Amino acid sequence: MKRGNVFVVGLILFLSSCFGGGVDKRGSVTGYRNGVVQTEGGSFRIGLLPAGWIKKSFSYRAVLFVHQSLNASISVNSFCKGSFDDGPLEALSRQVFYGVAEQKIRRKQKLHLDGRDALRTILSGKVDGASVMLDGVVLKMNECVFDFVYSSVPDDYSAGAGDFENLVHGFHYISGPRID
Repeated sequence: MKRGNVFVVGLILFLSSCFGGGVDKRGSVTGYRNGVVQTEGGSFRIGLLPAGWIKKSFSYRAVLFVHQSLNASISVNSFCKGSFDDGPLEALSRQVFYGVAEQKIRRKQKLHLDGRDALRTILSGKVDGASVMLDGVVLKMNECVFDFVYSSVPDDYSAGAGDFENLVHGFHYISGPRID
């Protein structure tokens, strides 16, 4: 793994711990195989990533992909049934980027994924003094919040952004926890 990828993995761990009190404590992801993310009580599909993206072991309850040659990573998280703040997408998006210093929003875009509204936010900022580009998508569906985060060093952002978009646009809710 390139030295920069170690940084990006560290960034994902940092961001994940900020969202909703920690992925390890409240995330619902239990596994991943062939584009399907398994959760406690359900599953959802994401777009497949091309060669170069490798799924890494991750001690948190999320899926992590790291690129072999780019200083970039993608995380996929799901939080269900009261394990998240049920706020508007704008507030949930801010939580994903909590702790990133000198944030400069580059673009906000409303998306429609699998019949639901989602919010995509692209921003630059700093983590421990190092410059980063972050691209996050937040979606609420059936008492769950799904968040997808692409992180990279600024010079590598463009090279992996299309892969991230394909992953996100491949989202399809298959099944989930019973709604009470």
